[in-house]
Amino acid sequence: MRGEVRRRIEMGSRVREFSRSHPSDDPSHTTLLVRLEDRLNRAEVLAVQERAGRIAESAAAGRRDELRRSMQKRLLRHLVRAGELAARENPELAGKFRLRLPNATHKAFLISARAMLADGVANKDLLVSQGLSEKMLGELGQAVGEFETTTDAGGIGRRNHIGARLDLEAVSNELVALVELLNTFNSHRFRSDPELAGMWESARTVFGPSRSKPAAPPTEGGVTPPAGGIASAA
Repeated sequence: MRGEVRRRIEMGSRVREFSRSHPSDDPSHTTLLVRLEDRLNRAEVLAVQERAGRIAESAAAGRRDELRRSMQKRLLRHLVRAGELAARENPELAGKFRLRLPNATHKAFLISARAMLADGVANKDLLVSQGLSEKMLGELGQAVGEFETTTDAGGIGRRNHIGARLDLEAVSNELVALVELLNTFNSHRFRSDPELAGMWESARTVFGPSRSKPAAPPTEGGVTPPAGGIASAA
């Protein structure tokens, strides 16, 4: 979740708590508060969805990389060696068993692995006679299938967290708009109560990240004043 979006949602939560603690019997206030509650509940659902999507994408990427290393270093390398020997007896196999470059995309790697697996299965007897392990060929088939499934799962996780992130952005903008409406209501409501007006102002403020001030230039005496930082409010 982007920092600005998170701060807007936190602001919405503060406004909700303030409004619950200082209710109004005005129907318009009740209507705005119901809409605010709805948007905050939606934000909570989207936040869970975004986090779950990120976790799924990260886990899939890690497993995909692990599978690729295993196939590249062991299973495919074994098939390539047997394929090179088999090509001496069957020239049609020449060039069909070649490892992709390490920097090849995952899609290119998968296409190449599928093709070599298919050629390996089709020429299994010849390859086995040249030393290919049937067990490792079977493991390669399983690994290719899992690589494809894991890649798809990662794509789904990515789409989920990106979609949730965009929806959260929209919901946070709606929260800001609702709070602005509440502000016009409460500014009039608390016009004679400075304490409540101040509490409301604090609740509705979207505080930004702490930023350091640039260092001030030295004074005439050559002394540089100490630098400090303040939190800016939107």
